[in-house]
Amino acid sequence: MRIIAGLGCRLLLAGCGGSASSNPPEQPEAPQDCRLSEDQQAMLAAVNAARSQPRSCGSRNLAPAPALRWSCRLALAAERHAQDMANHDLLSHTSTDGLQVGERVTATGYRWQAVGENIAAGQRSVAEVMQDWLQSAGHCANIMNPLHAELGAAAAVSGTDARIYWAQVFARPREP
Repeated sequence: MRIIAGLGCRLLLAGCGGSASSNPPEQPEAPQDCRLSEDQQAMLAAVNAARSQPRSCGSRNLAPAPALRWSCRLALAAERHAQDMANHDLLSHTSTDGLQVGERVTATGYRWQAVGENIAAGQRSVAEVMQDWLQSAGHCANIMNPLHAELGAAAAVSGTDARIYWAQVFARPREP
């Protein structure tokens, strides 16, 4: 994740996308190097800390959920989407090539049975974006969803206004 601290960015959040349906045919691609950056480690830790305790997400009271594992393929899907949003200064669950989160995840070779996504723009740090997501009922519910078993996340900076675009991708792998 690329993060620039200290920027005056406006806050934007977009509603969560998610699905529990089957995915289209695979388009395998090898994952990138899977060493987590400090920011990726911080994101995984923050998500798992949130999941470790009961939480109110809007009007829903949710039980703690199991900790998530990091997925290189989900991180690749998140990185591509964050960069696409930053390149086009666009906050959307649909990428500029018309793909939804499930299709983007499938394109990495990840075989999923449940998938979801949180996106945001303008927050300057992992702590700030997590705070905003946890205050949003839909984003919070996505973070707390016990169907999710793995996480990938990324951030990218817009070249036009230095706004940071964030993407979290959650999924459960399909059983063999």
